[in-house]
Amino acid sequence: MTIEALREINHLEPLLESAVTEGYRHVTRLVDDYRSGANRFEGRGEVLLIARAEDEVVLGVCGLNATARPGIGRLRRFYVLP
Repeated sequence: MTIEALREINHLEPLLESAVTEGYRHVTRLVDDYRSGANRFEGRGEVLLIARAEDEVVLGVCGLNATARPGIGRLRRFYVLP
C-alpha cells in the first residue's frame, strides 16, 4: 500500500460509489467542495491524501486542513473501502 497526495479528484469515483452505497454523504461533499474550490486542501500545511493498493486501486481518502493552532490539523472527509 502507498499513501500519496491526490492530484486528480476523478480517482475518487470508486470510493464515491461505495460511500453512497453505504449511506455516507461526506465523500460526495468532498468531491463537490473540491470541484467548486470551497476546499481543495491547498493551504499551508494542508493536503488531500489517498491510499492505494499495490494494484493501484484507491482504498481510502483523507483530507487534512490547517487550524489556527500551530501544529494542529483537522482530519476531514476520511473514508476507507469496507
